Amino acid sequence: MTEHDLRQIDRGSVIAPAGCWKTHLITEAVRDHLGTKPILVLTHTNAGVAALQQRLKRMEVPTSNYKLATIDGWAMRLVNTFPHRAAYTDGPTAYFCTDTTAAELQKY
Repeated sequence: MTEHDLRQIDRGSVIAPAGCWKTHLITEAVRDHLGTKPILVLTHTNAGVAALQQRLKRMEVPTSNYKLATIDGWAMRLVNTFPHRAAYTDGPTAYFCTDTTAAELQKY
């Protein structure tokens, strides 16, 4: 089996079951990022976002190096940014209420 340095890849995803060092791999990639634009890191859960935030903070990685979000949160931000293009007519109220609540819960 060929071994690859995943930090040398410009774009990609990490798909693996629990306990396979995904958080470790992602945080090291973000820490070692030398680009001028932040890395977008998407995860399925708010717990995943919180775990990554805590680890990156502990590693003293500047927040300007990355943007963390859940997949659904990022998608809703994109839809709310371009509502006409996305044919979204319900408005952002319900989402932003949920998003704010989730952000508050992540503080604990």
